[in-house]
Amino acid sequence: MNFETSTDASRIFFIDSRDGINENSNPQITTDFTLNLEDPIVVPNHHTILMALHRVNIPRTFYNFKKNRNAGVEIVFSGYNGANTDGFGIGYATLPRLTFEVNEGNYDAISTMNLILTRVNDYLDTGVSRFANIVLDVADRGIYEFDMNYNSDALKYEWRIQPKTDANQQLTTRDIRISFLWKTGTNFGSDLPKEDIRHDTSIRQEVGFISNTWINTIIQDFFVGFKGATLLVDRIWNGGYGSKPVSDATIWGTELRTASDMTATMIANGIEFFKGYDNGGSVDRTGDINYFSCVDMNYHTSNLYLHTSITQHSVLDSRIGCRYSNILARIPVSVQSGEEVIVTPSDGSVHKLILKVREITQLRIRLTDLNDKVIDLNGLDWTMSLEFDFIETPEVEVKTSMRETIEGRKYERFLKDKGKLNELRQLKVREGQIKKVNV
Repeated sequence: MNFETSTDASRIFFIDSRDGINENSNPQITTDFTLNLEDPIVVPNHHTILMALHRVNIPRTFYNFKKNRNAGVEIVFSGYNGANTDGFGIGYATLPRLTFEVNEGNYDAISTMNLILTRVNDYLDTGVSRFANIVLDVADRGIYEFDMNYNSDALKYEWRIQPKTDANQQLTTRDIRISFLWKTGTNFGSDLPKEDIRHDTSIRQEVGFISNTWINTIIQDFFVGFKGATLLVDRIWNGGYGSKPVSDATIWGTELRTASDMTATMIANGIEFFKGYDNGGSVDRTGDINYFSCVDMNYHTSNLYLHTSITQHSVLDSRIGCRYSNILARIPVSVQSGEEVIVTPSDGSVHKLILKVREITQLRIRLTDLNDKVIDLNGLDWTMSLEFDFIETPEVEVKTSMRETIEGRKYERFLKDKGKLNELRQLKVREGQIKKVNV
């Protein structure tokens, strides 16, 4: 009920991001701003204000891969044992490493795979990359090809490191392991301090390594390897995980599956691709447990979260231990890049929040992703509107037990008999505060 008109009319607050004061260190960010109200919204006595998201229009110009959020790739090349004591790692004081971020943009499963393959294989072929820490020895160039396959039926990637020729498969001195440092990476790993802006900013969630599946809710590094032999049945393709430093040759990495004793037909059918299964208790067969999650290119941006500085006591958020958060609304993103994310009045007015404020003179608004990082609309502005309703605050009378009533009357008589009128008045005030609580 609108207290001014005695009707159900609401107040609507139209907001355009271009009118706000930018609160972000990046002046191009339009999703973190403050508005100062020249005409404050004042809540009358004995009234409470309800707020709902009335409408929002957001251009879908943000990217599913973004620097310092989910674009990092850090890969170490070593011998089969994960160190520099044999195979591909021999001769390197520091193991070869590729470190790069996926160019910001909107990628699908195929384009993401192709970008990774191009950068890794260019390095394996030429030995030189602007993303590498060192140049590969001539003897290590052109031997291996890193390969990924997108299984559209399972919605998962499959991985392998593959010698280019049969002659290369027979090399017994150039075995290899290629390791993706989701955990121990020095640039994007989850082992980095949480206050570090680079903490856990790799592409792992998007490409199949969401921590609730990999490995049993624990983030781990991931590797695929190959060990050559003169006989086909003795050659080994493997994949696995590990959380120890790469230099720790004795215990780093635990193999999930080893594909050995393979025939030429099995190789032709791509069985040497590591698909995320455990080893089933044996080194030469695949188990039933799969540790890969489905590929989700929009893991961080499938929903947007609208925060305000006045919504502190109405929404519980499981991501922060089921405590109260300042989220006003979760906005699903179901449109293609270049289109517009729209919430209409019929959608936004379903849930109304009670605000525990008496006056609104300032409002801060933030639009974030899954990890509470501000969304970048790449310079474009966006609009929204809020609906405010005023309701009369109900009085809630708290019933007291018979025993409390009798004891209270005895205490009142005691105060009257002793002439303590001031204490009696204070007692009556306290009783009123307890029995009639504004909510």
